[in-house]
Amino acid sequence: MKRLIAFLMLSATLALGGTALAQDKFTLLDTNADTFIDRQEASNSAALKTTFAKFDVDKDGKLSLAEFAAINDLAAIKMDKNQARKLQ
Repeated sequence: MKRLIAFLMLSATLALGGTALAQDKFTLLDTNADTFIDRQEASNSAALKTTFAKFDVDKDGKLSLAEFAAINDLAAIKMDKNQARKLQ
């Protein structure tokens, strides 16, 4: 069931053409490249940190690309400048 929900969420995002934006931001925030954004990685973005639980549909403590892509306002999800500097 979880996979079906994730698939449907990703399919809807693909249909809307937001995939490239979602993938780019997801890759930037997924600092350990495990294909998920966990709470620690989400804390690199103030906006994502405050809405993390809302978009963690399956409540596993991490966001998949499908869950992340379902965020309505992806433009608001930015990595904080101070956190980005730490990664360089």
